[in-house]
Amino acid sequence: MAGVHQLSTIQSNSVLTVIEASRRTTMKQGSQHLL
Repeated sequence: MAGVHQLSTIQSNSVLTVIEASRRTTMKQGSQHLL
């Protein structure tokens, strides 16, 4: 059970990382548009 829980935690962390990365890229694009 612990292994399955750890795997799901890693998956959720990777998803959050992807969301954060896309958010940063969109913010960079937005700032470039403002400039």
